[in-house]
Amino acid sequence: KLLVYDEINCSWNFNTEKIEEETKVSDSIAKLLSCKVKRLDVGTQEMLKIASLIGYRFQEDMVIEITLDIFGKSTKKKISVEVTNESLRLSLGKAVDGGVLEKISSHYQFSHDKIQTAFRDLIGRSEQEKLHL
Repeated sequence: KLLVYDEINCSWNFNTEKIEEETKVSDSIAKLLSCKVKRLDVGTQEMLKIASLIGYRFQEDMVIEITLDIFGKSTKKKISVEVTNESLRLSLGKAVDGGVLEKISSHYQFSHDKIQTAFRDLIGRSEQEKLHL
């Protein structure tokens, strides 16, 4: 346990060694996840930013529809790849192959909650408020 209440002394005791050990593991996971994210092409990253705002789990059609809507209407939000239904479906496949997403029956989910958080954090605060779903 990381934190234990000592009823005799009426105080909390921290297991600093365990806390440091847990933190090192978290840092390692963060680095691994960051590498996975950076391996994805720009179009896939942009779609996964949008998916991160939908939630941990999302439907394929929903993220594709919203992504097409955002990139089809916004002149500020241009990326260097063509955004079509097919390209977005391929991007989802790349994300699954890269270990960033998991496909579970009719929906997708991020393979780790930290991955969802990482994509959400890539979106600027003002843009996040505009896109918040």
